[in-house]
Amino acid sequence: MRWSAGAEDVWLELGVRSSARQGALIFPVPDPAATVELGPATLFDELDSYTAPRQVTVHRSRPAGNGAGAPAGAAPVEVLKRQRLGPLDVVTLSAHDPGELTRWLNDNGFATQPGLASAVTPYTAQGWSFIAVRIAPEAGVRVNGRLDPLHLRFAVAKPVYPMSLTALASSPVSVRLYVLAAHRQSVTPVGVLHLEFAGRVDRASLSAGSALAALAGPGSDYLTRYGAERVAGSSVAQDVGFVAASDDGQFREETEVVVYDKPVLARAGFLAVAAVAGLVLTLLLCGAAIALLIVLFVARRRRSRLSP
Repeated sequence: MRWSAGAEDVWLELGVRSSARQGALIFPVPDPAATVELGPATLFDELDSYTAPRQVTVHRSRPAGNGAGAPAGAAPVEVLKRQRLGPLDVVTLSAHDPGELTRWLNDNGFATQPGLASAVTPYTAQGWSFIAVRIAPEAGVRVNGRLDPLHLRFAVAKPVYPMSLTALASSPVSVRLYVLAAHRQSVTPVGVLHLEFAGRVDRASLSAGSALAALAGPGSDYLTRYGAERVAGSSVAQDVGFVAASDDGQFREETEVVVYDKPVLARAGFLAVAAVAGLVLTLLLCGAAIALLIVLFVARRRRSRLSP
C-alpha cells in the first residue's frame, strides 16, 4: 500500500487454488468513490526480491547427538459501480444494513461465509463502502494460479489497512504488508505483525520499467514491510493503522544458512571405536598365539614321553 496527501493506494495480490465455482473477496473502504483497476503484474515479485531477508552463513560444529450511520431513507444496498477486470467481476457497494449486504452478495453470486454480517457491522456503522470481487471467467475458461494484482485507490485521512474480516478465516493465514510513505512506518496495534524490512528504495538499482520504481516517487520512497506467517485469523482481525516511526533507521531481516564444519567429535568417536576394535583384534591374536604355543608345548611333551 502507499499513502500520500490524504489518498491511499492498495495493491492486492490474488491467487486461485480451488475447484470451487463460487468465491468472493470483500474489502471495506472508507470512500464510496474508491476506484479499482488492475495493477502491474510484476509488482509483488519485485517487492519480495527487494525486501528479501539477508542470508547470513553461520558455521557450527556438528553435534555428537541429534463513523457515520445510514442516512434516513437510504437503500439498504446500493450498487455504486460495477466493472469487469480480466476474469474478475468487481462491484462497489454502499450498504447500511449488514444483513441486507450479506443477502445481496449471496443473491448475486458472491458466496459469503457465516458470520459476515457480524464482521462488517463496525464498517456499516461508520458509513464505509465495500468492494466485492468474485471470479467470473468466460464460459469454458478455467482460472488457476496467480492473477494480476488489483489496485484500489480511495481518500482517507490516515493510512489504514482493513483486516477485521480476517476473523472469518477457517484456516491459518499469512500476512505481508508493504508500505510506501515518506518515512519509516510503525504499525498500530503491534499484534502479531513483525518488522521484516525498512529502507529507502534505491530507484537507480532497479531495472528499466520497474513497477516498484514507478511507485516509489518523491514523498513515498521509504519502504516498510511487516509480516506474520500462518497465524490464526482471529489474531490479525483488527484494522492496521500506520504512524511515522521515531527515525528512518534501516532494517533487513536475516536468515541463517547453517554450514556444519567437519564432524570432529564424530571423527574422534570413530578413532575410539577403531582403537577398541584394534585392541580386541590384538587380544584375539595374542590369544591365538598363546593357544598355538600351548598346542606346540603339549605336542612336544607327548613326543618326549614316547621317546625310548
